[in-house]
Amino acid sequence: MREAGVRSQEAGGTEPICHRAMTQAAAESLRGYLRRLSPQTRAKLLLEIEHLQLNADPSFSANPVSAVHETELVSIIVLQHPCQRENAMFAAPSSALCLRSSPPRGAGRRAALRTACCTAWALATIVLCAPPAWAADPDVLWKIVHGKCVPDQLRHHRPAPCAKVDLAGGVARGNVVLKDLRGATQFLVIPTARVTGIESPALLARGAPNYWAPAWQARRYVFARAHRALPRDAIGLAVNSEKGRSQNQLHIHIDCVRPDVRRSLREHAAGLSPRWSRVPLRFDGHRYWAMRVGGADLHGVDPFRALARGMTGARADMGDWTLVVVGVAPRGFVLLAGHVDPATNDDGSGEDLLDHDCALARSLPR
Repeated sequence: MREAGVRSQEAGGTEPICHRAMTQAAAESLRGYLRRLSPQTRAKLLLEIEHLQLNADPSFSANPVSAVHETELVSIIVLQHPCQRENAMFAAPSSALCLRSSPPRGAGRRAALRTACCTAWALATIVLCAPPAWAADPDVLWKIVHGKCVPDQLRHHRPAPCAKVDLAGGVARGNVVLKDLRGATQFLVIPTARVTGIESPALLARGAPNYWAPAWQARRYVFARAHRALPRDAIGLAVNSEKGRSQNQLHIHIDCVRPDVRRSLREHAAGLSPRWSRVPLRFDGHRYWAMRVGGADLHGVDPFRALARGMTGARADMGDWTLVVVGVAPRGFVLLAGHVDPATNDDGSGEDLLDHDCALARSLPR
């Protein structure tokens, strides 16, 4: 990971005021903003950066950017943006001092372009420097579900702030659909009962609700945010391990899968069986055991039970496992199970196989 070092001129020297790692999530969020700009605006932004470099603006590197890739543009804005020197205000949330910038003063074309740059910089600052509420409070999801969505549904027949509240089986068996703060298309399915996560014995109890079935149905919300329907093998569901999550309320991530994951599963799906594979697949150097199940939906398949029953020793340490479910065309699913492995820095975050920027929505033919 590259680190963003923003500096402020002080009498007698240069002092660091914000020094934080640029996470993949931050890059994806900023990349999503850039993609919403028109091609003309993005081209002008690139030209503005190049102009500043040619005029020896000290806040920019000497690397040419006339043909810069989008990912590199993200780094340029985050690491080298000129707005960080104008009207800077300082705040100290959590463990780091962070910079907030207001739009630069000026008039004319350059002022307008700098304002566009500042918008991107402000977004990057929020993502990079603001401490996420979920990281600060591991019970935020539970408070949203228990304190807001369910009461609003019961009193006013409105699910807000959730997208949907399903209490057909009562609160003890219900679930909600909630838009995740990260990504344009990511949603979560969350039980309305108190269930901490994949390690909870309640998930394996006789008659326990199968939360994966409504999670698969909730992919329609992903379609709505992507402004198009997507094939079933473009959608994935994921539950992270106890070590790989930030919230202590079970939540199933629903989003597009990464294009490389989709390609790999298309290559291997035909060779998978209804039993967990002996040889795991590898993604990002992490091992995932795989199995294939049939059906158009997940009403007859509970991946929690499939893991506990079919993987040797899994029932005893469910909290160290992560599960991912990806659709297979024309029917069926691939189940992936990964285990925490300190030797490979694997914290059991199957969510990593999802793409919260949903590149497939733009690349797949309609």
